[in-house]
Amino acid sequence: MKNDASLPIVLMFHDSDYALVVADNLEDFIFYKMLMAAFKVDDECDDETFKAELQRVLSTHKKYLKKEYVKVLEQLYDGPIAKLSDCDLEKLYIKETAFTRFNEELYCGI
Repeated sequence: MKNDASLPIVLMFHDSDYALVVADNLEDFIFYKMLMAAFKVDDECDDETFKAELQRVLSTHKKYLKKEYVKVLEQLYDGPIAKLSDCDLEKLYIKETAFTRFNEELYCGI
């Protein structure tokens, strides 16, 4: 492997012979999970508590993210809470990261 090569993050399934590519690197994976958190609204807490928790997590994870990613998350977390689809999440993630292999299947059978 080249020194500058990224190590993709994959989701492997138990008793399966394939994996899904989720992110190009750890930084993009953290960004993806933080985007996902904003899309998965907790119906058991009020909006302000939910937004405060998102902001708290962002404050502890900023150092691991590109400035562009932080800006996107800040805008998303500051705006009104909306329940968006997984498709919306995927589109936003791909747009911001320019990662074209998202959800690509990799055969990893034995």
